[in-house]
Amino acid sequence: MSVQILLQGKVLGVEDFLLAGQPAEPVFVGRLRWVSLLSEVLPRALIAELGLSKMLLGSSGGEQFLVVLPEEVRAQAGEFLNGARAGMLQLSGGRLELVWAITENLGDWTVVRKRLNEEFERKQETPLAAGGWESIEAASS
Repeated sequence: MSVQILLQGKVLGVEDFLLAGQPAEPVFVGRLRWVSLLSEVLPRALIAELGLSKMLLGSSGGEQFLVVLPEEVRAQAGEFLNGARAGMLQLSGGRLELVWAITENLGDWTVVRKRLNEEFERKQETPLAAGGWESIEAASS
């Protein structure tokens, strides 16, 4: 039996992104819709890319998402999210950031939530940790 992991993703920098540039209503509404779709579409696209069941979507919306995945796809999920992160950074002019935390689906929910929160804190306190090797290589060149 495969070990399950929980992957939680968060979109950061939404307020700066929404308020950037001219405060024209169509631009604001367009940015707002795009951001709201990000947390809905990203987990579904990840699950589809990995060829997994749609039932593995735990929750999505509100600038975050949660999916249940088999341990075997951890690396592929990371590659997919790194690509999505790069695209978001480019399209948002560097204002939006995608971070994610992964932990084993073991133990009481309060323990699982604590592990996820600790990983998020680590990634937010050390920005290069959020992007993996790609961001470290880009920073050194």
